[in-house]
Amino acid sequence: MESKSIYGNVVTTIQNPTAALLELAEKASTRGELLFVIGDRKTPLDFSLPNSKYLSVDSQEELIFQIAAKLPWNSYTRKMLGYLEAAKAGCQYIRETDDDNFPLESYFFDFPHEWTAREPKISGEWVNPYIYFSDEFIWPRGYPIDLIESNRSLHQQLARDYSEITVLKTGVVQGLADGAPDVDAIYRLVYQNSGDFKFKKAQPLLIPKGTFAPFNSQVTTWNVELLPLMYLPQTCTFRMTDIWRSFVATHLMHLSGYSLIFTKASAFQDRNAHNLLRDFSDEVPGYIGNNDLITAIKSVSLIGGLANIGKDLVAIYTHLISKKFFDEEELAALNAWLIDCENL
Repeated sequence: MESKSIYGNVVTTIQNPTAALLELAEKASTRGELLFVIGDRKTPLDFSLPNSKYLSVDSQEELIFQIAAKLPWNSYTRKMLGYLEAAKAGCQYIRETDDDNFPLESYFFDFPHEWTAREPKISGEWVNPYIYFSDEFIWPRGYPIDLIESNRSLHQQLARDYSEITVLKTGVVQGLADGAPDVDAIYRLVYQNSGDFKFKKAQPLLIPKGTFAPFNSQVTTWNVELLPLMYLPQTCTFRMTDIWRSFVATHLMHLSGYSLIFTKASAFQDRNAHNLLRDFSDEVPGYIGNNDLITAIKSVSLIGGLANIGKDLVAIYTHLISKKFFDEEELAALNAWLIDCENL
C-alpha cells in the first residue's frame, strides 16, 4: 500500500471479507489502485484482506484526524476516515462502494476530461436517472415518492426527451448497480425484486444544473477537489445519510461549475441481508422530507465557487439544523471534517 495511485477505493465492513470485497481488492491491486477498508466494533478482530489498508478500531483511535473523535461507533459515517486516508495518500479520485458490490469492468473507468452525455429535457427540479437506463419503471432510493405515479405515466416519453452535450468539468460519477439496484424499501416491498435486475448499457446522463437526482455511496467516484462535499451527516438515519449528502453536494457542485454524471451499471450487487421494514422506517424522513430539504437548501444565501465550499457547507447545515433535519451536534462534526480537509 506504499505505492501511489491517482485512484483510491473506500469501503466499510462489519464482516469477514466477502466474495465481492475479495474481488474488489484483487482487481484494484491489478490496476495499481489503492483500497482502504474501514472496520468498526462489529468487524471480526481477525479481519484480514490482502492488497488493502485496513483501519481497525485501534488504528482509527490513533488517527490524527479531528473528525475521528466526533464519529459514533457502529456507524456508516466512519467511512469518512477512508476518504481522508485516500486523499492523504495523494489520490486524485476516490471511488466508494460497499462490501456486497462486485465491481464490473466499467467500475474501474479512467476519469475523463470530458464526456459526451445525454442532458434530459425536464420542467421540474427532480430527475429520475433510472428511467434513462431501463425500459422497466424503477426509481432510486431518495427519489420523492409523490412523483412516482406521474413518472410512471411519462416514463417512455421522458426517457426519449434529451439532447447530447459535452461535459468538461465533472465532480461526481454515479455508476448504477445490476442485480439488486439501489431502490427504496417501498420498491422492494411492492416489487420483490429477485436480485437479477439489469440496466441498459446506455450513454451517460448529465443531471442538469438546478435539478436534483439522489446519488448514493455505493458505486460512486468523486473528484478529490470536492473532498469537503463528501461529508456524511451523522444525526440522520443510516438510509438517509448518503442521500441527503447528495442533495447538498449537488447544489454546491453546480454552484462551483462541476457536473454530476450517471453511467451504466458499474457493479453487481448481491445485497447483504436487510430488514425491509427497518429500511422503510429509516427512509421515512426522506419520504416526507426530501422536497422540504431541497427547498431549505436552495433558500440559503451562498457565496459559491470552489474556494468557498467549506463556508457554504456550514451555511447550509446551519440552516438545515434550524429546520430540524439534523441535530445541533452535526455542526461540530462538520467543522472538524472541514479542518481535516483543509489540513490535507
